[in-house]
Amino acid sequence: MVALDVFDKNNVKVREFEASDGLFTKALNRGVVHQVVVAQHAAQRYGTHKAKTRSEVSGSGQKPWRQKGTGRARAGMRTSPLWGASTIFGPVPHSHRKRVPKKLRRHALQAALQSKLVEGAFRVVTDFDLPLPKTKDAVALFDRLGLNGKVLAVIQGDERNFQLAARNLSHVKLVRPSGVDLLSLMEANAVVFSEASLIAFGECHPYE
Repeated sequence: MVALDVFDKNNVKVREFEASDGLFTKALNRGVVHQVVVAQHAAQRYGTHKAKTRSEVSGSGQKPWRQKGTGRARAGMRTSPLWGASTIFGPVPHSHRKRVPKKLRRHALQAALQSKLVEGAFRVVTDFDLPLPKTKDAVALFDRLGLNGKVLAVIQGDERNFQLAARNLSHVKLVRPSGVDLLSLMEANAVVFSEASLIAFGECHPYE
């Protein structure tokens, strides 16, 4: 078990949370992290690029001149790729997705969380509840917690006032436990969980 400090909204330690050993990793495999990052970037590509082949461009299929006796090179049709009318082996729409086994994705998430923990950029708070849905209250909360730069806040989903208050902050990204991914963790300067969202995260991403 890993003991994590739990803070209230005034940045005062109130208790410790016993997190499962499977939430973090001790043996960091950078190759696995790189493989998952490449796969996630590839999955974001649309893959809609397309170039027309000789059968798809408009134009006559008639032979432009006779085969022999003109002194010119042989030509079969005006839509030939050699004349720039079409493309040989051009791009066609296809998926760029790469298959990544579940265990690799789990290890990559473990490694990202371990990195944030070592850097001191991993925080656990009692809850995100705010009395009013005001953006200035959310800014004050992040300032009290010492969360600077890009912040990834993992919410349980019932913090209505906090969601309304933080959605206007460009440097704050709100996600549910099931929506936490490796790229979001690596791009964030700090990650903050509530106790409820951390428990839910462990249920959504079970580690064997």
